[in-house]
Amino acid sequence: RPVSKMQSSARTMKAAVALAALLQLTWLSASEASKYALGNSEIPHILHQMAPKDQSNWPEAWGVCQESWKRVYSDWEYKLWDDAMIENLVAEKYPEHLGWFRALPLDIERVDAARSFILHAYGGLYADMDFYCYKRLELPNNGKPVLVASNAGQEIVQNSLMASPKGSEFWLKTFESIATFSKEHPKVPENISPYVIEATGPNMLKRVLQSGSADMVDQLDMKTYNPGMEQGTSCTAETCFTRHIYTGCWAVKGKCNGWKREFEDEKKLNLRKQQPSLMELEDTEEED
Repeated sequence: RPVSKMQSSARTMKAAVALAALLQLTWLSASEASKYALGNSEIPHILHQMAPKDQSNWPEAWGVCQESWKRVYSDWEYKLWDDAMIENLVAEKYPEHLGWFRALPLDIERVDAARSFILHAYGGLYADMDFYCYKRLELPNNGKPVLVASNAGQEIVQNSLMASPKGSEFWLKTFESIATFSKEHPKVPENISPYVIEATGPNMLKRVLQSGSADMVDQLDMKTYNPGMEQGTSCTAETCFTRHIYTGCWAVKGKCNGWKREFEDEKKLNLRKQQPSLMELEDTEEED
């Protein structure tokens, strides 16, 4: 039966009222709901890392690891973030969070928090500068962020290697967790390492997961993506996807030489040209 203009308008009004009620229930304004809308399930082909602009302050391992990612993901967009870029990102896209972000007492906390903002705003793959990549990661395409499993007993996952579709709600929960902890624990103790782990590091992610969000993420297994320091020295392109070299530069300002680590094999692997696949070889033979 034909629908009159009056009936159509009434239906439109009912739909608008229902949408407004939904937004009110979720504590988001219409503009915020649009801003935080979930993207599709695909992880964008963007590789993110963070480091000071002045590469003379980098330990040798950072350059070696950076080159590994660029080699393995040569067809992906590469974004190297510094402090100024991160500040601009939060100011432009997340002004409602800028206050607590700037108030974080330690630079490393802002570096940690930036990972959540980057992956929510852009999606893609994030890796610490001292993570080495042997081959492409096996990332799910189910709409969930992916966090690397931790090799430390008190942790569940780590924020050193993560991937995500754009706009995942999980990152909003990390914003809230960081802001709440900072407000409740404004004084930084002399031993900052445990404080940072709780405030913005792996145990921040642990709090979010244990608050009912565990089903929102998948994990990359520890054995092949994040083996311990000793186990990681035996990694090869056949046995590992990635390895955390651990330079110990996360709280160092200025020049950092990093902890002494063995990565000669990884340097050689960076120099090795990508071998053509069997299919490519067969296609070449057919052309001949």
